[in-house]
Amino acid sequence: TVCKAALEELGESFSESDDLPSLYKKTALALKFDATQHEVVYRQTLQGLASAVQGLAELRNKLGDAHGHSRTAVRPQPRHARMAAGAAMTVATFIVETLQTRRTQ
Repeated sequence: TVCKAALEELGESFSESDDLPSLYKKTALALKFDATQHEVVYRQTLQGLASAVQGLAELRNKLGDAHGHSRTAVRPQPRHARMAAGAAMTVATFIVETLQTRRTQ
């Protein structure tokens, strides 16, 4: 939702069928924080954000309850939920703050 809102505000297109990593990539490019757009000193951290987004998408697909599971499926622990929530908050906050900065420039 954060990626879609940012892309809409920036006048960038996306498809309702775009997955989270695709939406994030489009957002990062539009807001000019894609790792390929920066020097080495920032690149690793920005790649880490993209990797976190990919991991969150995979966690949701594998461990989320949207797809249903058997009774023997591995269940995430509270620490996994806190990790995912923290990572999502970090990425979302960075997108929102970058968008706010771009508005004032």
